[in-house]
Amino acid sequence: MGRVFGAELPGSARNHKGLSLSIVRLDLIRIPAAILVLTLLACGCSKRAERIVGNERLIRGPAGLGTTTVQTSTPDRDTYVTPGTANYGPVLLVGSNSSGFEARAFFKFSTFSLPDTTLPGFVPGNILFDLPQSGVLRIPPSHLSLRLGGLSASLVDSGTIAWPGPSITTPLASKEYQGEVHLVLDLGPAFNQFKGWALDPSSAPAFALEATTRDTVAAFQSGVARFRVPYSWNKQGTTTYDTLNTTAALDLYLHPPLNPAATGSETTLRLGGGFEPSVAIRAPVPAIAAGVSVNELRFVLPVLGTFPAVDGSAVYDSSYFINVYRITGDWLEGATDLSSVPYDATPVVILSGKNAPQADTLSVPLPTSLARGWFQNPASNYGVLLTVRSANVNAGLLLGSRESTTPPVLRLSTTTPPPGRF
Repeated sequence: MGRVFGAELPGSARNHKGLSLSIVRLDLIRIPAAILVLTLLACGCSKRAERIVGNERLIRGPAGLGTTTVQTSTPDRDTYVTPGTANYGPVLLVGSNSSGFEARAFFKFSTFSLPDTTLPGFVPGNILFDLPQSGVLRIPPSHLSLRLGGLSASLVDSGTIAWPGPSITTPLASKEYQGEVHLVLDLGPAFNQFKGWALDPSSAPAFALEATTRDTVAAFQSGVARFRVPYSWNKQGTTTYDTLNTTAALDLYLHPPLNPAATGSETTLRLGGGFEPSVAIRAPVPAIAAGVSVNELRFVLPVLGTFPAVDGSAVYDSSYFINVYRITGDWLEGATDLSSVPYDATPVVILSGKNAPQADTLSVPLPTSLARGWFQNPASNYGVLLTVRSANVNAGLLLGSRESTTPPVLRLSTTTPPPGRF
């Protein structure tokens, strides 16, 4: 049985070969023969033939149906594109690996909270920077040298920031990180410096966290980085300890651009992985004869291999998701940035499954409504975009492109009306 979003799916709902992918579908139920009569009486519906054939299939079973034909077409355009070098997602990556991936994290604080320094007996403690670990990596770092520093340049709230980003101008703290649940960097007795930031936040426009050792990547939670100001004071003769926190208003991490960038003529398409490439692909729909029922439309892409995740692991999580979006506008096969490929906000298909071995296939079912729409209006067929959720912490797939010796295909299955019934 396959499971998608908690829904049990029979094995027959999976693709016949390739990744163990499942697509959520409504269960077919037995429908009385009376529905056939109602369908025959209906008029003006563009899908009348498909309804009639479908009802015939339910009533008569596999026997006595029309002829089923499977046609394929090869893509006339495919490439892979990346979302840029700035990641504003739920995970902050810091470090590097042997595959050319590097990452630096950045933080922006709009204000800095100060405790009441007029409290009797007020004594500030060391300023701390606190950042919780994220448990998304399968191989957490055992040792990573990290340093935190202030920047003289500010950060934009969204959009493109060129790698490697602003350099540290004011070193603040460093630590040998060994995978603790919380990364805590001690800035020392820096209360006066912190007070200066509080009085003039523009004097501390941003901070950076970076690794000074290579070949190890750590993952931290975004949206929760904070400065902590521990202090003590005299409350009616009793020493009282307290802490005031300031949480970052913005955080992100930067990584280099994928090198080499896609040209559109590669024999291999990259899907997923640390640089988060998505695959854009288009193929013409084979001819659809009048009166036939469209059973299936799907892309079948050969899997040539995998490439490792940022932590060096070579397999996917036990479960991962591929979102399939309809591309809504023209795009060039030489495109390299995701922003140059327009697509719907909502995926038309969500696939789940496990990693595929080499020489297997990635089978991507599409709504059959796309087949008729694209065939009747070829100008509306811009293809589809495949993206892997949380691609930055998963391994990636190497897929054969249309230039490879095993190119992908768009497969269309149709069935003619049952003989002698119309």
